[in-house]
Amino acid sequence: MGIPRGALHQALSNPHIYMQCSCCKIPEQERILPSLPDISIVYKLHLECNKFINEDHISPEVQAHFTRSIAELQFLGFIKQSKHKTDTAARLT
Repeated sequence: MGIPRGALHQALSNPHIYMQCSCCKIPEQERILPSLPDISIVYKLHLECNKFINEDHISPEVQAHFTRSIAELQFLGFIKQSKHKTDTAARLT
């Protein structure tokens, strides 16, 4: 399972490698650019967070992008919904 997870990590951390677009080219691996795909932004934020991921007040549009990206990360097995707080995601990696 290490090889697919490594490929997913690489694709989500640095999408420029696969997408070949200048808007996704990042100078440092940990940097987050607003031009990155939503799932890449959320993945990078998930790597920065401790055990739980949550935000108090955000706009409906940002909430929709965040919710979709969280669902994609759940599908890929990087996070799961917290059993203690329904509005919080727990890291699995």
